[in-house]
Amino acid sequence: MPMLGAILVPHPPALLPEVGRGRERALSDTESAIRAVAAQAARWEPDVLMVVSSHTGLYEDYFHLSSGGGAAGDLSDFGAPQVRLQTGYDTQLREVIASRAQRAGLKTGVFGSQAGWLDHGVTVPLYFLHKAGVTCPIVRIGVSGCGPAAHYRLGKCAAEAAEALGRRALLVASGNLARRREEDGSTPEREERITAALASGEFVELLMETPPEDRQAAGCGLRAFQIMAGALDGRSVAPRLLSHEAPCGAGYAVALFRVTGREESRRFVRA
Repeated sequence: MPMLGAILVPHPPALLPEVGRGRERALSDTESAIRAVAAQAARWEPDVLMVVSSHTGLYEDYFHLSSGGGAAGDLSDFGAPQVRLQTGYDTQLREVIASRAQRAGLKTGVFGSQAGWLDHGVTVPLYFLHKAGVTCPIVRIGVSGCGPAAHYRLGKCAAEAAEALGRRALLVASGNLARRREEDGSTPEREERITAALASGEFVELLMETPPEDRQAAGCGLRAFQIMAGALDGRSVAPRLLSHEAPCGAGYAVALFRVTGREESRRFVRA
């Protein structure tokens, strides 16, 4: 059972004290929850992290897997150049993911952006994971303009590739929710439905096509969450929503999904 599970985390750089300089106190629930899931990840001792970020190599109909043997990144763009991380890539797993995805009809590979710099959608989660002692290689996966079913299939291919290689894999879905609140200050209904799906582990809501008027409420994380759902296809999971808060007009959720076995009914896309 190489798929250990998944963690879902937001990536506002202000979570880090080096960037927030006190502003992170407004995100205390989120920060505590991320530290908790990072600690759990360390206890699982994964061989590899499959990190999905909406800020990594975005293309309309192509899923980009970052090339090379590894990458480094810092938070200079957010006023903290001293926060610098480096990670290696699991190149063998990357190749098998690409091969399986291509056989599933998904345009996937390392062509396109060759930037060796980690985006903040990867750097922020790795900051907490590294501090918790998780320093294994990663596979860095971008989202695309394709629909929910394609993202789900990619996640399924990633999990199958890890299983084929015997990797104890943990998927990290990096993404924020809404970028705004409703006029009365309430949480958008679409965001409430997404967080309810995360809390229950019933991912059908994540796979609904988002109408244009709701896309802000879905935030920059929904496609990453769809890949996560695919990686957990056919697996029974113990879901745990650790936090959900919405400071400054943005929605941040932190969740943990531990794989506990197989469950045929947990196939939300028949493909």
